[in-house]
Amino acid sequence: MSFLVVEKDDRLRSGVKELLRLMWPQTAVITASTGQKASEIIETRSLKAVLLANNLGDMSALTLLDQLSENRLNGKVPVIGLTTHDAEHDEETAEIWDRATTCLEKPYTVEQLIEKIQRSLAVVMLPL
Repeated sequence: MSFLVVEKDDRLRSGVKELLRLMWPQTAVITASTGQKASEIIETRSLKAVLLANNLGDMSALTLLDQLSENRLNGKVPVIGLTTHDAEHDEETAEIWDRATTCLEKPYTVEQLIEKIQRSLAVVMLPL
């Protein structure tokens, strides 16, 4: 099982990937910079958790949430929303907060992210 980090910002995506590798060295970390790439991964890989940003550009994060909930491999996978607030995406952000396992608003601290991931994994009783 793998973590999937979906984030278009290269620096954030890389930083989250490295944090996950340090905290959970036994778990692979896959990244996607676009919704399309994330969609392909969701269909083919068994995932432990998804860290999902809004404002992906090519696809709504809500489309990926729908795909996850319908996917036989990943239907129960915890989703940690990594959101920003801006007027253009306020409705999408609100819905992500309603549908994801948990969310964090950017900017967030490393400690906050670790806590959200640990709690999300505990909710679905996956070993850390």
